[in-house]
Amino acid sequence: MLHRGYGITIDLSASDLGNPDRPGLLQEIHRNYKPDLLYCLGAHEYGTVCPGFMTIVEKNGRYHARHVTRGEVSETAGESELHKTLKNHTAETASREGFSVSVEDRAVHGRRRTDVTVAGASGKKIGYEIQISPIASGSVDNRTRTVVDDGLTPLWLVTNENTLAIDRAPWARLNVQRWQDVGSGDALRVRGGAKALRMVRCDWSTQRECPKTGARCGGWHSTRTSLLPAGRSRYWCSRR
Repeated sequence: MLHRGYGITIDLSASDLGNPDRPGLLQEIHRNYKPDLLYCLGAHEYGTVCPGFMTIVEKNGRYHARHVTRGEVSETAGESELHKTLKNHTAETASREGFSVSVEDRAVHGRRRTDVTVAGASGKKIGYEIQISPIASGSVDNRTRTVVDDGLTPLWLVTNENTLAIDRAPWARLNVQRWQDVGSGDALRVRGGAKALRMVRCDWSTQRECPKTGARCGGWHSTRTSLLPAGRSRYWCSRR
């Protein structure tokens, strides 16, 4: 399991959960249950189809991992004040710089509602997804794929350094935790994200597997270098 608060892997088969530097970790997790704290490694790393979020239960003196029932963790709760403020700040900043902006852009097929869509002079569009609440990695993949299929470039704006959107899609982490931290005309400090993108051919000259087929498709995919050195390398699919 992945502990999203500490950004560590938990191994229940080990007495110290595989983290000898954190004594009492098991008791801490078990006594302070939070349905969005633990996440399935299979879903996070490999896209395994499952509810994603997990918890630890005790049975006959032994501890076991259990998937949290769907619906127990809401990914679509009502907008928080921070979410609303970041959405408005993004739209106002882009508009002030002369870009065309659409807020709550809804696709005609009904599968996408993008927080802020910004169009440049060339007609290319960036779809900003502002993610404050917990989200499963499968949801990140599905929503990113939908945005790309609609011809937009996705960009996830996050505030939690352990959110599952990081390294699964184009992302930027903002250093804000309260809506009061977002000044009307102030620039927001970016603490992590993609520094540069480059396109690579998906053939046997690369060591990475194709994110679509698991082998090599012969097409092109984008890869990125991080603004901060803590992320894993990921492919982002392109129709190029």
